[in-house]
Amino acid sequence: MCGLAGTTDPNAKEWVISASASLAHRGPDGDGLWQDRAGGPFAPVASSGDAAATTGRAAGKAAVSYGPILAHRRLATTDLRAVAAQPMPSRDQRFVLIFNGYIAGHRRLQACLNRYQQQAGNSLAARHMQTAEPALDDMGNLAGAAWHTATQVLGVGDDGDISTADTAVLLALLGQALTCCDDDAGNGGASMMDKAASLARTFAKVRGAYAIALWDRHAQDMWLVVDGGGQKPLYVAEREDGHIFFTSELTPLLSAPGIVHQRDDDAFDQALAHLFIPAPKTAYRTIRQLEPGEIMCWHAGRVARFSALVTLPQKTRKTPAPLQIADNQRIAAHNNTNTVSALRAGIYRAVADAMACDRPVACLLSGGMDSAGIAALAARVARRRTQKGDVPTAIVMGFPGLPMDETARARQMALHLDMPLKIVAAPSGGEEILQRLKAAIRAFGGPFSNPAVILAHRLAEAVAETAPVCLTGDGGDEIFGGYRRYRMAAYAQQYLGLPGPIRRFAAGGAGGFAQGWPFATGKAGLHAVAKFLQATAGQEDDVFTTWNNRCVVPGVGQLKAFSLRFVHEATNSAGRSFALGERMMQFDQMVTLPGNQLAISDRMGMAAGVEYRPPLLDQAVRTLAAKIPAREHLQDGGKAMLRAVVEPFVPEGYLRAPKAGFNPPIGIWLRNVWPLLWATQQQAQDRLFSPLAVTKRQQQAIWARAMANEFDAALTVWNLLVWHVWSCEMAADRIN
Repeated sequence: MCGLAGTTDPNAKEWVISASASLAHRGPDGDGLWQDRAGGPFAPVASSGDAAATTGRAAGKAAVSYGPILAHRRLATTDLRAVAAQPMPSRDQRFVLIFNGYIAGHRRLQACLNRYQQQAGNSLAARHMQTAEPALDDMGNLAGAAWHTATQVLGVGDDGDISTADTAVLLALLGQALTCCDDDAGNGGASMMDKAASLARTFAKVRGAYAIALWDRHAQDMWLVVDGGGQKPLYVAEREDGHIFFTSELTPLLSAPGIVHQRDDDAFDQALAHLFIPAPKTAYRTIRQLEPGEIMCWHAGRVARFSALVTLPQKTRKTPAPLQIADNQRIAAHNNTNTVSALRAGIYRAVADAMACDRPVACLLSGGMDSAGIAALAARVARRRTQKGDVPTAIVMGFPGLPMDETARARQMALHLDMPLKIVAAPSGGEEILQRLKAAIRAFGGPFSNPAVILAHRLAEAVAETAPVCLTGDGGDEIFGGYRRYRMAAYAQQYLGLPGPIRRFAAGGAGGFAQGWPFATGKAGLHAVAKFLQATAGQEDDVFTTWNNRCVVPGVGQLKAFSLRFVHEATNSAGRSFALGERMMQFDQMVTLPGNQLAISDRMGMAAGVEYRPPLLDQAVRTLAAKIPAREHLQDGGKAMLRAVVEPFVPEGYLRAPKAGFNPPIGIWLRNVWPLLWATQQQAQDRLFSPLAVTKRQQQAIWARAMANEFDAALTVWNLLVWHVWSCEMAADRIN
């Protein structure tokens, strides 16, 4: 939706202006700049400086005390009027908000706020009404609580007009959450922990995707928050004097005044395993990315961090605090009709809420279950909302002549839905691949090695020609158990019951045979068997590491540590355990999904001025899906529950066809790109493998597998190529 930039350093306005300009692609519809002036009214700051303040100082008047600076680049999606511009102040001018993302169901929340405003009136008597935290039900609706500051925290324009944008709704919710803390604490004031807990309770029930910066002028607190799914990015750099700088993208922080940046060598090992650097790490020791659900507060040069995903102190109140997912009773689905109906209703509502904007909406459509379901529901929503029955345009990427081409299936689905279809040709040729890789690295501000980013870069350009908002099926595999390795984990757990010597003997034999098998499409199954036997030679942790580590070099690549949020019952009726599969699903949801797929969608979409919205990651949908044990999701080849939801909307037999996936032909790309950088294959190998302790024989073997388009080996070589391009082309002239 937007680009954010800001700092607590009152003297860094020129940097904020520059940072905002570098984020213009994220918000082509407007920009705003504001600096706090203690004792003065809210007013935007001219980029050329505050002439009135300068004149006052020259005349010998009392100097104005300046404070934090906030900047915003707007991609207007709701309430296109100027009153919705950001930075947005509350009516009482206590809070100032900049916001990137969207709030699902904001129009329902707005209607509730309007009712409270009418009840409270515009008199000061509103200040004396009963206090209450924002009370939201499980679906994100405003529950019946009296809001004593409802008329004070709404975003208001100069003429008194109130914005109907989701930004104004979010500002009201957050302002209420923090004001309640002050009222409850009395003269002593609320602690930072209590304020964070109040915000966490509010955000736990706010549906959508967001990264925000909220300045509390009364408490002098700067709050930075990202959503629990990690859909929207926010990067922070801390200076030695205590001031912080923050932006939606990493690159502007490299020029933050007074900070000397150095690479984080430990990040390389994590990137080898993941294809990306998991938050909070970045490629630089001085810059961190907020983790999913992180709440960060700056006050007087000190920073405190909290997580909305873990238990914060709960306030005693009549309305029970929402239970964490770990405490909810699990659903034994067993194809339960009520469960499927609840999921279908939840996903439909998530699609409808994602389409609730004032701009055209498109949707991505491939040959898979996830995008087909979203497209089908989007068509139903559009036809119910408009008399003309205009439906979103569907967009698919084509790979002419390659096995992964799914344009035929997309045409079949689009015809079934009577939906217009736009086909976008995938990038091809070494020069185009290399140039798009460099563009992607610039957008990320560092190395990012999932090759799908090249496809996403081209796709976003095509989407931008159609609509600024686009629905996706992101998250379907992670939330509903679509990946094959989740199902294989159950077999692995059974196999681990065999004596260790037998498993180690089988692994050794498989390894020897695999080395003698030249990789080819017909031999892929043999390599998969060898990988299974080698992964299961040790303990369960070895299986988890082998199937999640993307680097084929032995002993290289460090996975990010994470903690399980919950564990379902371990076995199904056949005695098969799904605990390892569930562990992998949670790892992907908490680490891989936000750091990989969602990062691609944000950076590549925003590079073209497009906001992607994934309804399957709606908080209400995720909560429903999380209540269903993994064994239920993984039945019938995976995504059993989602299949039951989607099947009525697609052509008969559509879901039984295999899904190609959004995986590019990496081996072909490597063969086209390396000659542009080196004269010989040996030079390419020596340069790319130089950071690793591998023998010539090992690097030659991995290179040969990659050139033959063996997926794991090709990913490893591509990863090394990305780091080479970043090091040589993008960062060597700036960073030590």
